[in-house]
Amino acid sequence: MASKQLWRWHGITGDGNAQDGMLWAESRALLLMALQQQMVTPLSLKRIAINSAQWRRDKSAEVIHQLATLLKAGLTLSEGLVLLAEQHPSKQWQALLQSLAHDLEQGIAFSNALLP
Repeated sequence: MASKQLWRWHGITGDGNAQDGMLWAESRALLLMALQQQMVTPLSLKRIAINSAQWRRDKSAEVIHQLATLLKAGLTLSEGLVLLAEQHPSKQWQALLQSLAHDLEQGIAFSNALLP
């Protein structure tokens, strides 16, 4: 299995609005399929370099701690991931958390969603 890459995209939604975002995908073709599922017509796609400093153990521990707090407060795992994604300052963390939440909403087991 190829490792996922971070992509920045700009496109038009089904209702004609411009939208930007970032997604993890193994290839350009899979990125296009993911955008199609979201009813987005892409206008531009660009692969983004990964900042490995964002994956340090302390940063990961912080996200896990925040997620645990949200789960204890009664949010579902998917809701917690979405909330963290909306508030995280790092674009690559936002994309990862959104991707995990999307996978869970599609019925994919969390353990499988975590696989590269």
